[in-house]
Amino acid sequence: MRTRSWHLRINVVAYAIGLGLFLLLLRFGFLQIVEAGRYRTAADENSIRLYPLAAPRGEITDRHGDVLATSRPSFRASLVPRQLPEDETEREAAVAAYVRALELDADWLAGRLAESWETPITPIRLAGGLSTEMIARLEERRRQLPGLVIEEEPLRVYPYGNLAAHMLGYIGEVSLAELQEMGGRYVPGDLVGKFGVEVMAERFLKGDNGGLEVEVDARGRQVVLRGRRPPRSGMKVVLTIDRRLQARAEELLGDRKGAVIAMEAQTGEILAMAVNPRFDPNWFATGRISMARWQAVLNDPGTPLQNRAIQALYAPGSIFKIVTTSAGLETGELNEEKTYECGGIFWIKTWSYKCWNEAGHGWLNVEQALVHSCDIFFYKSGLSLTVDSLAKYAELYGFGEPTGIDLPSEKGGHVPTRAWKERLFHLPWFPGNTVQMAIGQSYLLCTPLQLVQLLDLVALEGRAVRPHVVRRVEDSGGRVVQEVRPQISRRLSIAPQTWALLKRGLWGAVNYSSGTGFRAHLPRLSVSGKTSTIQNPHGENHAAFAGYAPSDQPEIVVATFIEHGLAGGTLAALITRSVISAWDDLRRGVEPEADMPALPVTPPGAPTGD
Repeated sequence: MRTRSWHLRINVVAYAIGLGLFLLLLRFGFLQIVEAGRYRTAADENSIRLYPLAAPRGEITDRHGDVLATSRPSFRASLVPRQLPEDETEREAAVAAYVRALELDADWLAGRLAESWETPITPIRLAGGLSTEMIARLEERRRQLPGLVIEEEPLRVYPYGNLAAHMLGYIGEVSLAELQEMGGRYVPGDLVGKFGVEVMAERFLKGDNGGLEVEVDARGRQVVLRGRRPPRSGMKVVLTIDRRLQARAEELLGDRKGAVIAMEAQTGEILAMAVNPRFDPNWFATGRISMARWQAVLNDPGTPLQNRAIQALYAPGSIFKIVTTSAGLETGELNEEKTYECGGIFWIKTWSYKCWNEAGHGWLNVEQALVHSCDIFFYKSGLSLTVDSLAKYAELYGFGEPTGIDLPSEKGGHVPTRAWKERLFHLPWFPGNTVQMAIGQSYLLCTPLQLVQLLDLVALEGRAVRPHVVRRVEDSGGRVVQEVRPQISRRLSIAPQTWALLKRGLWGAVNYSSGTGFRAHLPRLSVSGKTSTIQNPHGENHAAFAGYAPSDQPEIVVATFIEHGLAGGTLAALITRSVISAWDDLRRGVEPEADMPALPVTPPGAPTGD
């Protein structure tokens, strides 16, 4: 009986052990067969990392192939948030070590770590453009820097420093908003265009990232390279500018605030766009400008990041007299024989309005008024026209809306009307507002590029070509992917005799010794243009000159705007003259003059210009 009971117990235990082993085998089979893929992936994630290889951005060159922006090999340091210690004290010590080692802003790093809670295994880009010496120092401190990742990265380089900075723009690290907007071609840490051509041509300049599959040990050190997909660089963007003419324009502008723009009259190709104050796009090349430098840029009263050529708004001044003349001739309020007397001062009831020539010009017709830029002639012409006619023709000439240039954040300026003033200020439009608007003052606002468009319309007698800075895009094989063709952006139906009279007036302003723009005169090349002296309630007057050459068959339009430049007939006219001269030298194969030419001989008593 006892033996039988003992055998029964042994059988129960054996069956239990057998069942247990059977269940273990089932579980083992389930894990090995059914769940194998999931656990293999998890294991690979712990031992194999995928490192993106950033693609070099495409080159940017001038029209002759001179490289204005390129890339060179470099390194960047990143941090994998998941590999930071879980212990709060140890985590804070590791973060502090990163701040010290890479000279980071602690608040910035804390913010980036807070943003990474949804993607803890995605590396956070900390610093770029690192030297081999810095990489060596970081490797020595790897134990204090858990989660450190050293990656290859192309560094953006601008060989000529701040040359054409406002046109080229700069780059920066892609933001979360940009990642969501631009989609799959970008990963966190990528560098993208933020300003200028860098952002406008981003889809061409951006290459296709590659990647590395690397096996790492428990400390995150790379052990074996499993695979590599090489990156593909971006396309080449060829600009319309001539580097030599750009350098000459910037040299002439010097340290003065303002802009100088040169454009091919027939094609709209921007040959030079000099803007000052400037910045160096190399400051941003690593993706993150230093905090000290960024604060200096933001606090600079000269606003060096503003592209004054297309973003700064000024009154056009006397160059607007071209519009007033057109409106008068086209409406019949003016004709070639119509004359007004200038006695140096003009009264509207008890309000006085002076001419820039306080001695007066005497009796003048339209052509003479343009040559001498007589304010009182245009005061009287404006009153006969009314504000509505002036506003209509201003808009026909392109004031009040952007030119459409292929650069970001262009402003369109403002054309005031009677209804606008009544709606905004709850005041009527006064005759004094009209006389001021007739000479380009009052509430009128425009960009220097709009002055180029105005002169282009006159030069081409009613056609304006859309200005552009990108000439073509080429792939890695040199094949043209996209080419920008001249595009008529504005047509203005004005009588041929009106164009003829305007052109005679602008030619005389430069080529008659008594003309306000005589300092833009070139003996070997006929130049036509108009001066502007813009009243500035905050300091010295601004100065501008806009002109074209050759006068009979226009090929180039140039506008110069100088803040606090006093009179348009002096320095602004001289700079424009020198830019046109440099352009003529370059097309003839002659090296442009290195220094500012001497002022042309001006007869005693000749005007400095309005």
